[in-house]
Amino acid sequence: MSYCNNYKKWCDEDIMFFDNYIRNEKIIDNNAITFLSNMLKRTDKAIIYRIFKNYIVNEFDFIYN
Repeated sequence: MSYCNNYKKWCDEDIMFFDNYIRNEKIIDNNAITFLSNMLKRTDKAIIYRIFKNYIVNEFDFIYN
């Protein structure tokens, strides 16, 4: 699925919406990722990457190939 914000820089409003949603939800599952991708007009992979980059890597000492 193609969204209008693909490969565009995240604006401040999108970042605030994303951060508030992630911080307020107890469980981030596939439905939450789909909801975020639809609201922010980005792909599921972009949402997963941002969660990984901004939350998981900071919280854990995660090493991958």
